Amino acid sequence: MIRCVGAVVNYCSLDADTVEHVITSLIPVCDEIVVSYTDHLFSGVKDDMTQLSIIKNNFINTPKVRFVMFEYDASTPRISTEPLLLHRAMPINHNRQRYFGYKALTEKIKYILFLDGDEVIDTERFSKWLQTADDKIPVYRFASYLYYLSSYLRAVTNVESAGNLVRKKHLDLLSKDMLLNLWMERNDMSIHLGGAVEYVKGVDGLPMVHHYSFVRSYEAQLT
Repeated sequence: MIRCVGAVVNYCSLDADTVEHVITSLIPVCDEIVVSYTDHLFSGVKDDMTQLSIIKNNFINTPKVRFVMFEYDASTPRISTEPLLLHRAMPINHNRQRYFGYKALTEKIKYILFLDGDEVIDTERFSKWLQTADDKIPVYRFASYLYYLSSYLRAVTNVESAGNLVRKKHLDLLSKDMLLNLWMERNDMSIHLGGAVEYVKGVDGLPMVHHYSFVRSYEAQLT
């Protein structure tokens, strides 16, 4: 059984339509929820903070939900020049977002669930899975349903990976420099931690995460 779970949710204005669903799905199963954000999109464009103020206000009476702002690093390259990852936003600020969210959690947290602001868990399935999960595993990576163009269009056969649940005592052993320079973000985090259990599904054999990133426009996906 896994207890004392804290969540770190990466947020930008592109997640405004989904992040409240993400947070709400986490409230019954997490002891702490940190929403980590900055004032720029990772393309370097200044972010619109208007919707965030409304979202913050909606959770003002939910003590376990906190919003933590980190400083955007304008010195980092914005777009990858690697041939296989052309036009992909560089991961450094994604990593900074997760790092400062992780550091905002209290010492009572034993496992950290890293999600993006468009990755919604199935609360009931996740709760049941936590009751059966081995609390000695360093990192779990979850199978997720993938949606495209619309929240109603879910892939029938293609299941991807979204979300890491990391044992905090293992994460604490990794250096800040390493965590800020994970080229493939959560995938590299699991590699450095070692012993990852991949594509984890619920006790009923179905994915526990719904990933809506590709519901956005093509242009939004490049920011």
